Amino acid sequence: MGDTGITALQEMIQFVIGLAQAIEKSISDGISILDAANFITPALLASQAFKDINNIPNELKNLTSDEAQQLYIQVAQNLTGKPQECVQIAADIVVKIYDLYLLIKNKSIPTT
Repeated sequence: MGDTGITALQEMIQFVIGLAQAIEKSISDGISILDAANFITPALLASQAFKDINNIPNELKNLTSDEAQQLYIQVAQNLTGKPQECVQIAADIVVKIYDLYLLIKNKSIPTT
């Protein structure tokens, strides 16, 4: 994804895309225990996506029009035609994970 100044954003978007795709695949034929395999790729992407999450506000603040176009293309190529509910569920999950991350970071809840 390169050192474009939007690496953390790209990694988070890739995680959301992977999560949306896993959700779509899982609900398309009825959810079962076998669907756990659909979430392997998003689980692997999660580590990288959340590693540099603190960089996202600065990346957004300093976003150039070229970088915004790159992000748009990344989303459009991977989520166009996907059911909106899958994308929304994935985005909601990311928000909840980030909220949990902030709680832990600010030591608002015990971490042990």
